[in-house]
This record gives sequence, C-alpha cells and structure tokens, in this order.
Amino acid sequence: GRGSINNYGQVLHTSQLGGMAIWTPATPHGTTGETITFGLFVNFKALNDYGQILFTDTHTGFRLFQPAQANVGTGTIVDLPMPPGSETMDAWDINDRGDVAGGRCVIVPGAPCQPHGFIWRPTVPNGSTGAFTDVPPPAGYKSLSIFRLNNQGEAAGTLTRDSGLPVPLVYTGGTAYELPLSLPPGGF
Repeated sequence: GRGSINNYGQVLHTSQLGGMAIWTPATPHGTTGETITFGLFVNFKALNDYGQILFTDTHTGFRLFQPAQANVGTGTIVDLPMPPGSETMDAWDINDRGDVAGGRCVIVPGAPCQPHGFIWRPTVPNGSTGAFTDVPPPAGYKSLSIFRLNNQGEAAGTLTRDSGLPVPLVYTGGTAYELPLSLPPGGF
C-alpha cells in the first residue's frame, strides 16, 4: 500500500492486517523500532515531522493521532468535527506545526452546497485543539479546494472558475490567487 515517511524516520503504511500502522525507529533514522497498528476502515492522509497522523474514516470531520510526545508511537486519537454549516468535509494535509488543510462543502439553502477550502490551526503548535479558517472561493469562481500546505501556512489547490474551468491556486496571506496556467518568461 501507499505510505509516508517523516524526517525522524517514522513510516506510516497500510498494515498487513488492513487499516494503517506507524513504525517508529528506536533512534532517529534507526533500523529497529516498534509498529503500532490502528483499526480497520481508516484512510490516512499525511504524517508530519512531529509524528502526528491526519486521517479520516467518515466525511463528518477528521482525526489526528496525537503522539504522547514528539516521534513516539503511543498517544491518543482526537476527533475534530466539521464546522457548523458544512455538509461534508475532507482533510488532505498536515504541516509540521500541526496545521491541517482540506475542503468542505458549505450548505447553501435551496442550492447545491458550495466547495470551500479550510485551514485548521492548533492553538499551540502540534496541539489537539484549535480553530478553523474558512477559505471561500473569490468572486468569479464557483469552488475552491485546498490539497497541500507548507510549513509557512501557504496552501496549494484548485479554483474552479464560474465557467467550469479548473485552475491552480496558491493561498497565502489570507487570500487565494489563481496561478497562471503557464509561467511568463523569467517566472513570477
């Protein structure tokens, strides 16, 4: 199955029994360690350098494996429900501070829900409580999706123009920008 590795050497993978597992080396980048297996029917999305694991098992929120301390295989699973006004939600990425990026479908009375992005930021780095920032599509666009997040809090994803054309985006400084479909000579 697919997997992920962080800069400590922890490996997140699909277990032989189904579900997901995390292998934590006894020392950074070591070759011996311990495997912890999580339950079936979970869909892991990302692993950060602290050892937090972002995963979903429904479209009603997301879950974090919160290690007891950095880079240990023991800890707790924290459920983070979707914000009010959402019909569905999916989380896609977690950065090393513990910020989570994803998308949600916002309920619009009498119309189909509208896809928005979101960033969830923990109150303290790598914490398990925090707040959502809604990232709605700007004027001229009918949807916005965020899929990746860097350690500076900038996000990448897709905007869909009102015409239906999907275009790449970067979200930085609280604003979503459409990226050019081809770079001009010399870059930006």
